[in-house]
Amino acid sequence: MDVVLYSTNGCPKCNEIKKGLDKKKIDYILIHGEEAENEVIKMGYNSMPILKVNDRIMKYPEAYNWLRKEV
Repeated sequence: MDVVLYSTNGCPKCNEIKKGLDKKKIDYILIHGEEAENEVIKMGYNSMPILKVNDRIMKYPEAYNWLRKEV
């Protein structure tokens, strides 16, 4: 499973997704700061966190729910 988290520094929702990934021991690539902002805009989004799992792109509510269900 390929997991990428796009986040900004100091973002509470981003930190919550990071903690969820760590708690579930899911390996992920973290892209943050200006690089994340540029990538998120290219994908057509304007807010973070964005969680990409394989080819599925999720904004915070969907990512949060996915983490709650992921084993």
